[in-house]
Formats: sequence, structure tokens, C-alpha cells
Amino acid sequence: MRKSWTSTLIRRAFWRRLKPSSTMISRYGTLKTWAGKLGHKDAVKLLEETLVEEKKTDDALSKLAVSAVNAEAA
Repeated sequence: MRKSWTSTLIRRAFWRRLKPSSTMISRYGTLKTWAGKLGHKDAVKLLEETLVEEKKTDDALSKLAVSAVNAEAA
């Protein structure tokens, strides 16, 4: 019973975090494009750094979700 409860909590936390992460990646990408079109090179650099961090977080959460699902299936 506990294993199932723990897996459910992990999945819920993952999906709650994943949705904002995906949304933020999209927003930062759009802002980066706009900044580039407007010639704001410093803003482009900062937004690129932020995008890299958001993508790393998204990848880490995806790996966590896969490992949690695999652990539950075992």
C-alpha cells in the first residue's frame, strides 16, 4: 500500500512541476526571440541561460518520472 501511495505522490509532484516548466520554456523562448528582433543582446543572453536551466529541470523531472514508473512496474 505504501509503495502505491509514494508513487502517486511522485507522479502528482512531477506533473504539477512539468506543466509550469513546459509553459516557462515556451515563454522564455518567445521572449528571447522578441529580444533578438529588438536588438537586446544582453537580454537574449540572459534568456538563453534561463532556457538552458529550464530545459535541464524539465529533463531531470522527465527522468524522475520514468524511473518512478519503472520502479512501480517492477
